[in-house]
Amino acid sequence: MAKYTCSKTKDEILEIIAEEFRKVNKDYDNAMQNDNDKLKERNQGRYVAMFDLLHKLEIYEKE
Repeated sequence: MAKYTCSKTKDEILEIIAEEFRKVNKDYDNAMQNDNDKLKERNQGRYVAMFDLLHKLEIYEKE
């Protein structure tokens, strides 16, 4: 039996995940441009975690 439930639709879930990935991408880009090592390290970890999640869920950007 599943431990979790969700009232959102598949499309809503995909949009939420995509929006969070966009935020992580933006934060990562800002850290790289500002040459802030602490932020680079933090955001690199967030980026990798989000990328891994998208890959596991087989969510890809449409071309």
